[in-house]
Amino acid sequence: MVETIHDIDILIKWINDTRRPIWWKHCIRLLLDHANLTSIDQEQLYQIAKAEAGFSISGIDLNDFKAPIKAIGYGEEYDVVTLSCLRDAKNIALLDPKQCLSFSEKGITVIYGDNGAGKSSYCRVLKNCCLTRGQKPEVLGNLLKPSLIPPAITIRYKLGGEEKEISWNADAKTDDIKAIRVFDSAAALHYVSDNDIISYKLPAIQLLETLAQECKRIEELVNTEINDHSTAYSMPQPPEGTDAHRFLVSLNHDCTKEQLEKFKLSEHELESIKNLPGEIAKLKANSAAELKNKLQQQNARLSSLYSFIVRNSTSVSSTVISEFIAKRKEYCLQSKAVKLAREEAFKEMPLKNMESNAWRTLWNAAIEFCKNENQVFPPQEGELCPLCLQAISVHAFSRMKKIQTYIVDTVERDLSTIKTELELMQKKYREISFDFTPYSATIQELGDIFPLESTKNITAAFFNISEAIGKRRNFLLTPLDEEPDQSELPSIDESWQNRLQKQIEETQQHIASLADDASRIELLQKLQQNLNELLGKQQISDRIDLISNEIKRQKRLVFLSRLKSSTNLKTITKLCTEINNKSIFDRLKNFFQEELSYMGFSYYSVSLSSFGRKSEVYWGLRLENNEGPNRIASEGEHKCIALACILAELKADERQSGIIFDDPVTSLDHKWRERIAQRLIEEGEKRQIIIFTHDLAFLILLQEQADKLKSDKVKYVSLTRTKYNTGIVLDQQPWDGMRLKERIKSLNEKLVVLEKIESTKTEDEYQQQARYFYSHLRETWERLVEERLLNGAITRFSRGISTLPLRKLVDGITQNDYDTIERNMTLCSNYFTGHDNASGLQVSIPTCSRIKKDLEELIKYEGELRKRRN
Repeated sequence: MVETIHDIDILIKWINDTRRPIWWKHCIRLLLDHANLTSIDQEQLYQIAKAEAGFSISGIDLNDFKAPIKAIGYGEEYDVVTLSCLRDAKNIALLDPKQCLSFSEKGITVIYGDNGAGKSSYCRVLKNCCLTRGQKPEVLGNLLKPSLIPPAITIRYKLGGEEKEISWNADAKTDDIKAIRVFDSAAALHYVSDNDIISYKLPAIQLLETLAQECKRIEELVNTEINDHSTAYSMPQPPEGTDAHRFLVSLNHDCTKEQLEKFKLSEHELESIKNLPGEIAKLKANSAAELKNKLQQQNARLSSLYSFIVRNSTSVSSTVISEFIAKRKEYCLQSKAVKLAREEAFKEMPLKNMESNAWRTLWNAAIEFCKNENQVFPPQEGELCPLCLQAISVHAFSRMKKIQTYIVDTVERDLSTIKTELELMQKKYREISFDFTPYSATIQELGDIFPLESTKNITAAFFNISEAIGKRRNFLLTPLDEEPDQSELPSIDESWQNRLQKQIEETQQHIASLADDASRIELLQKLQQNLNELLGKQQISDRIDLISNEIKRQKRLVFLSRLKSSTNLKTITKLCTEINNKSIFDRLKNFFQEELSYMGFSYYSVSLSSFGRKSEVYWGLRLENNEGPNRIASEGEHKCIALACILAELKADERQSGIIFDDPVTSLDHKWRERIAQRLIEEGEKRQIIIFTHDLAFLILLQEQADKLKSDKVKYVSLTRTKYNTGIVLDQQPWDGMRLKERIKSLNEKLVVLEKIESTKTEDEYQQQARYFYSHLRETWERLVEERLLNGAITRFSRGISTLPLRKLVDGITQNDYDTIERNMTLCSNYFTGHDNASGLQVSIPTCSRIKKDLEELIKYEGELRKRRN
């Protein structure tokens, strides 16, 4: 057995190759998911393609689109899948949530529903769950009763004979039932397209063609962008031989922001641009000796100013202030210690002010006297006091000893030492100068040396330095008995100090380089080159935004070029040709020819060649005289061709899962209706077929074909509605489509209901329902005439008269037949809804017992006729 090769499998393997653009993969994923691309999808694809080409696109992460693609429902079928039922609908249009729409596992289930009965709502769900080659329609909620609950429904199905169930909503995964195909008018357009000939495209080819169309669309967008950015910005022209000139000559999309930032000028470089022309002019106008002399004089003035600033700034530096604050703190602590010692020594003394200087003089005199007399001081107990000449008592001796201990203690001596040190420090601080008046001329000269600074600003800067030094000096001179205020201690701006130092060093180097006139010329050339470099940098620095835009433009063009290369159709066209050369193509073509022949397209032949033209690869139908059938094919022929395509596909893929048809015929002529009906009945013998239709004539054709083929695998379901709900399921044919047998059965059921109404409801309600009953009874007599009296020779919705059944009319039609039918038709006409009775001539509606006899007469007569015709 030859292994079946699926075109979709070839496509999926190809698109999952990492060499394929990511946006191609996402395009195929979207098409597999919902057949067509929306404008939102197309914009997303364009943004992904741009991101893949190198553009920075907000909200796009390429990793989100790299996952391999799986074509659910297209590849090999491992298990047969059939639908069992749809039930528990929630917020799907007006569908009744209590209904259960069941399907036969084998054979055909025909669901008939008039407009507004709910057929389309069920079909919308199935087109979203199963596999269709048309656009997936939106499943609408209940517009009359808006709800926050999303549309949902329960789907029961069989997978390989095992019963399963899913709760479907817009986000539900329905991979299992993707094996079931859905065919409708929209899908038919995806099977048959009108070109120069009617051409059929394999699913993979259809997907690749849409991808190719996206490639063309994006290529057009890219070409427009390339044209919009084709004009380069006008670049500056730096002096040749400079770094700026070399940078602009080699400017390309790889240039970075960091490279561009290097050309921004510093303050020093801006000053050099101002200074260098003057220096160059001086070098040209003066000899080396003259220049050296002038520069030496200038440097001497600058050095003097610099030394003055450094010397006085250093005298009030943070280190000096910290030392001063520390010494003051030490002084304060020692003062507190002296105070405590004094208080201890003179407490409980009989005299006041004993710690005064006058008293200390008196005390020191007594000490000196005792020393001269070789006596110990203070005198011992009982000795005479040198001051009062009285004998020293015990208490007096104790007091004098305590005072003497305080006098000789080192605490007060230490305090005196610290105070002396502070006084010496402050004496030094008084020598600090903050007067820049002697340097006014030099400060004015700085305006020429630093042309970017105005003389006013320079003067103000040195005034601030002077003021800061003065305030810091005043802080250091704060009296010892006052607390210094650190909150108003300003910092000293050291920028000018540093600039002066740098200028002095550069000038010194300049002087050193001026050994003779030869070195002067060499220096002149060097300065000129430096000036050119700086002027080049200035040109770039002044136009950084413009140059940055040029780099962005070139980068954009590179990205657009990459993006355009991703729209090349060569590999797509090659794959299309490869798919059509695989064995499935020949198998599909043969099955397709068989289906066409069955439908009666004997005058069409399938061309043996496949054609590739910018991804459009197809095989087509041609008349024997090479006329394209699209020039003469009717709507019915197109529908039949599409049906032949899907059936041929299923054969080629060896699929046995179910197929759903949504209105497989519409306004087709009777010839094509009959052939499609016959083909579907035959296919129903092999697999599950579900047909949704609102075409009563087509329903009857299905009945006729089922009778011809003696098929007992056809189930009929009707959908109806109430005032508030649709999708009401009736497990029977619609009344107009019922045969005589089904109508008699239905009338028996209606009679049971009518009997209940007669016994429980009002007379008016009973009469109304009884009239409806007689209407149906009359229509059943009409159907009896078609099926039994005339033996089906003449039927409604038929395109002709069948003569074969006439052979059974051997006994013809008797007077009794005429009288029986006429009597009962007249009886029904008297009671059924539709005839208006004159005032005063109201008709009395029979009771149920009488109605039952009228129905029994129909049943009895039908039995007699059946015997006669058989």
